[in-house]
Amino acid sequence: KNERLRQELEKIRLSHAAQKKVKIVCICSERWELTRQQELEMQRERERQADAEDAARLLSEYQAATEAERENDAARRGKNISLKKYHVKQIHDKMRRAASEKVQELEEQADLRAQLAEEERLFEQYSEALIAQYRADGKDVKPLLMELARIKSDRR
Repeated sequence: KNERLRQELEKIRLSHAAQKKVKIVCICSERWELTRQQELEMQRERERQADAEDAARLLSEYQAATEAERENDAARRGKNISLKKYHVKQIHDKMRRAASEKVQELEEQADLRAQLAEEERLFEQYSEALIAQYRADGKDVKPLLMELARIKSDRR
């Protein structure tokens, strides 16, 4: 009977010891799970922070790039506007020069016409005076009149 009680007692002790071990293992396992969960949570939090930092960095880089692009566009527009103004000024200058040259050319043509008209008038006076002198001297004016007609036809 004692032996049997001892054996039962031993079984109970072993069972309690096994249960304690299981309980300890469970507790350790739970602690391990808790620490593992905490570790995973901390890892997730670090990842979230890293993602937030990356997002903030990317946003600031994007904003800097768009600001630089806006500045470049504004500078390019400014250059284009000044270039356009310069081209307009060149066009106006060219038009003024062309108008001035046209006026000068017209004035020169008018001067030439006036000179030609004056020469024509002087030639007419000279030829009339010559014809009058030939008549006064009693010479034949017909060859002189024929030569004057030929000269006049050549001029036209």
